[in-house]
Amino acid sequence: MTAFRILVIALSWFVIVLTGCAEKYKYIPPESQAGLECVTQCLSMKNTCRDREIENARIAQEACEKNATEEYIECKIISEEEFVQCQEEAKEEYYACLKYASDRSSCEEKQCEKKNCYERTCYESANFRSCDSDYRDCYQQCGGIVEVIK
Repeated sequence: MTAFRILVIALSWFVIVLTGCAEKYKYIPPESQAGLECVTQCLSMKNTCRDREIENARIAQEACEKNATEEYIECKIISEEEFVQCQEEAKEEYYACLKYASDRSSCEEKQCEKKNCYERTCYESANFRSCDSDYRDCYQQCGGIVEVIK
């Protein structure tokens, strides 16, 4: 089983466990018109917060992908340079062996391998926890009731 496959399975299990642990809430609106208008403002602030978190996640994703691509390209360049250097050194050592060894049949050219390079994958996502928590606090300050459903 590859490391990537193990990682995917582990992450899937983690998400399933977290989903099962997520709290659910019941919202009982305030009775007054002012309280209802206040809750509307809370919802507007929550949506603004969520939009900001989505944008932050998008920016982080783009930065991560850019860095991952740059690291991958740098790895490929270094890998090629090291491979070429290895080949040159192997030829020099092989020719030196042929020239100076008493038993030329013992001379072997060293085999060089290129380093494998992989572009890392980025998984940035919005975190709405503070938006949702602030919304619940605001909702209650407006006179609404927030109950945790178990």
